Amino acid sequence: MTLIDALSTAGGGRNVVFVASPSTAAAMKTWAPARFDYEILPSAAVAKNTLIAIEAPAFASAFSAIPEFSTTRQGTVHENTVPLNIVDGEGTVASPTRSLWQTDTFALRTILRCSFGMRSSGLVQYISSVTWIKIDLQQL
Repeated sequence: MTLIDALSTAGGGRNVVFVASPSTAAAMKTWAPARFDYEILPSAAVAKNTLIAIEAPAFASAFSAIPEFSTTRQGTVHENTVPLNIVDGEGTVASPTRSLWQTDTFALRTILRCSFGMRSSGLVQYISSVTWIKIDLQQL
């Protein structure tokens, strides 16, 4: 309960959410007894053997009410989910690419401005390089 102690020291600890890699989150849910009433969320963005504790009500976010849209018929688009330069330093062209002008197409850009943060410092704590062992949570 080191993470909850750290959150409590910062003024939190009342509404804690744990975030872990999907495999770690699944293991925690399997091991935790019914009285372990903390939410455990999986996230592929969290490295394996890392556990994050967040004081949930301290998280604040805001979004612009109106998204911004713009279009263009100029430029070259790399049509892949892996971001690469269109041409690297050795002259290799990313594939697949599309010239908007040559193919008589246009690109649409959407921007939705957002902001997020914690209302106070110390309300996110984490432990990395954790060695997971099954423990008897009934004794906690």
